[in-house]
Amino acid sequence: MGGAKLNKIHLLENALRKYDYVLIGGALAFSFLKAKGIPIGMSKADSDSIEIAKKTLAVRNRSKIILPIDFKVAEKFTANSKTEIIRYNEIKPNQIGLDIGPRSVALFKKYLAPAKTIVWNGPLGYFEWASFAQSTKDIGRYLGTLQDSITIAGGGETTEALIKFHLHHSLTHLSTGGGASIAYLSGEKLPGITALEQNYKTFRRKII
Repeated sequence: MGGAKLNKIHLLENALRKYDYVLIGGALAFSFLKAKGIPIGMSKADSDSIEIAKKTLAVRNRSKIILPIDFKVAEKFTANSKTEIIRYNEIKPNQIGLDIGPRSVALFKKYLAPAKTIVWNGPLGYFEWASFAQSTKDIGRYLGTLQDSITIAGGGETTEALIKFHLHHSLTHLSTGGGASIAYLSGEKLPGITALEQNYKTFRRKII
């Protein structure tokens, strides 16, 4: 899970119940670090997301949550800012985290390698700027090499990033329905799927 806000709380709750691990990247990671009392400098994290992160870190299966261990930071929010790779707990007050670092990418790959099903929602950095797109590209490429895994990506920004870097063809499925895919993965009933299920029950004898 990446992106910026924890407005996907139901998705996160469902993921912690059903999945082996939940890897957190993007600006979303800073809400969890802040909730743990770790300085995040000027990195993006809103108060609502921090409170949700605190509650999430208190649940029984919190050990499933895997956070980045390093970040690429800058002192200014510009495309050509001077960057630095630092550990997760070394972000200075005047720095802003804009991508996860190479050690985090390597850590994520270790968890992804044995997975049979992988669901990706949200970019891992500010991919719109080349300086902060590396982790999203690296993980996108890596997913394409996992021949024995089902790889699913959903959400508007995730889809945009994968298409931008020409990585969308290497995944099993790419959903352009951001809100719908999040709702489905959160365990909500979708009207279209419900209608198909009901029709199948009604007409399955005729189909067979």
